[in-house]
Amino acid sequence: MNEYFPLLIPFLDSYIVLAQTDSTMLEMNRITRHLKKGNGGDESQRSGKHILAVQAITQTQGLGRKDNKWISPPGGLWLSLQYSHECFVPSFSLYIGHCLHKALLGLFPALRDRLAIKWTNDLMLQDRKLCGILIRHSETPEGDHLYQTGIGLNLNNPIDFSLMPYQAVSLGEEIGFPLDISYFAYVILMEIFQNVSLLTKQEEYISYCNEYLYAKNRRVRIVADNTSETGVLLGINVNGSLCLECGAPGKEIWSGTLSLC
Repeated sequence: MNEYFPLLIPFLDSYIVLAQTDSTMLEMNRITRHLKKGNGGDESQRSGKHILAVQAITQTQGLGRKDNKWISPPGGLWLSLQYSHECFVPSFSLYIGHCLHKALLGLFPALRDRLAIKWTNDLMLQDRKLCGILIRHSETPEGDHLYQTGIGLNLNNPIDFSLMPYQAVSLGEEIGFPLDISYFAYVILMEIFQNVSLLTKQEEYISYCNEYLYAKNRRVRIVADNTSETGVLLGINVNGSLCLECGAPGKEIWSGTLSLC
């Protein structure tokens, strides 16, 4: 049965928790379409400026990048957030990654040397995937920029045979005790909303991402569509692109999937 309850986050207009859904992002889209048709709600809901979060205990068709499936058993934090901003921010996924990283380090400072931000959309714990981030961007009729963020964070879900091929890791298993999923949702969302002023100061969160950048100064491969680049990862440029040393020093990479060579 679906459950609706308010979470104590003043920045949110609606917070919906579902026992099960196909995908929190797909559910969020359905809710948004329903509101835009004028089926209840105020003007902010119909215009797309309604700040909405959807969480599920489990997803049957969780979404990853490039329409990959995100396995979402009970025990993880499966959360989607819709937020409208006046500016286009090409490095929005890095902003979210920076917020997630800060939130987790605030709770577990001992992870500082093990928890890393992987360009452009993952958190890694000792070379294993702890969290994935999916960003979708569109423009509203009023000219604002609508960002839909999907967050998949392995908390208490065991890493069984279905997740092993993804080199996944569960934070609860690493820490050694069960974690409060609702509290993690609260801490993460508060971190995201309390730092939105940084969206106009990208150099600040890009600097943070560079400090904790996964695979920095290591040889990596970036695969995008049917092309690939191999070189030493130098860092992230202030515009959000990746700086790779591959023959021509400091080549900019704008998209792709990163892996170690």
